[in-house]
Amino acid sequence: MSQTFHAQCRWAENDFLKAYRAGASVHIEAYNDSVEKANASIPAAEARAFARGIIALCDEIDGGEAKPASPITVRTGDRLRVTEADLNFAAINVGDVLVVTSLDHPFGDFATTGNQPGDSWGFDYEHIGNGLEPVNEPPADDVAASTVTDERAARLELLEAAKRLAPGGDVADWLRIAAYLEGN
Repeated sequence: MSQTFHAQCRWAENDFLKAYRAGASVHIEAYNDSVEKANASIPAAEARAFARGIIALCDEIDGGEAKPASPITVRTGDRLRVTEADLNFAAINVGDVLVVTSLDHPFGDFATTGNQPGDSWGFDYEHIGNGLEPVNEPPADDVAASTVTDERAARLELLEAAKRLAPGGDVADWLRIAAYLEGN
């Protein structure tokens, strides 16, 4: 069963357009004073192009539909606790604490550390509160944490430098370049 779509004239109550599927075409009828005055049967590809043109005209009028802004953001260095194992197909467990390493990842909005050295997992902002939660408490051992944070910051700087050197590379390339820059 095919759907029928109506577009009502903004000025005349009984003027409207009606569109529906007719075989392999989209059939459009134009009504004036509730009487059909014109119609056209348009092949699917041309109907799509026509619809895109209408959307472009609408965008000129009102600037287009704005994507809703994510209310939750993260910054490099933020810590996130895992509340859903294997989230986004990452090899992670409930309770793991991940650190945001980059605000760019081929498989998500941001990248985090993983359980193994060199692991990098991509997640989307929608995962925060839905598989990941911000960790607000400081690490248990501040002395050890500051050492880890300093080491991590140094590694992050190397990783960011590697990304600048190989902007088209993947995570494995960047990690190899970062290791090279570190002298390993």
